[in-house]
Amino acid sequence: MKDMRLYNVIFPLWMIIFFPPVLFFVLPANLLIDGLVIYLTLKLSGVPVHFNRTFGGLVLRAWVFGFFADIVGGLFLLIMLFVDPERLSEYTIWNSPLTIFMYTIAVLIAGLMIYRFNVYLGRKYGYTEKVVKRLGIAMGVVTVPWVFFVPTSWFY
Repeated sequence: MKDMRLYNVIFPLWMIIFFPPVLFFVLPANLLIDGLVIYLTLKLSGVPVHFNRTFGGLVLRAWVFGFFADIVGGLFLLIMLFVDPERLSEYTIWNSPLTIFMYTIAVLIAGLMIYRFNVYLGRKYGYTEKVVKRLGIAMGVVTVPWVFFVPTSWFY
């Protein structure tokens, strides 16, 4: 009885229905991109990169918070679509200047959140202010949810 494991209690198999299979590809790809951006930023800044310290803590935290920032940007868009569904479109974002503006605001919100959090993380890990700013800018620009600008009409 000691060896009994309750995997379905931790992650019920029926939950896969609610999470599209594409997430299983997106999550590792996003982790790889975040890790690469952080690694290159630190390396180009002349900072020695230690695997456990960098990837065990910094990259994982930046990765999780990046998803949080993307969700906040997405929620902003969702709220805007409920506020003015007649003038905003999630299918053809490039047809309306207002829609382009709102999507740009959502991307900026996510990007600023990513920047601020990575600056915080860089300071927490003891990097110099110059490296901290570079890390924040690199993550805030490269890992921002650029896919928000891809119209859903291309897929449906």
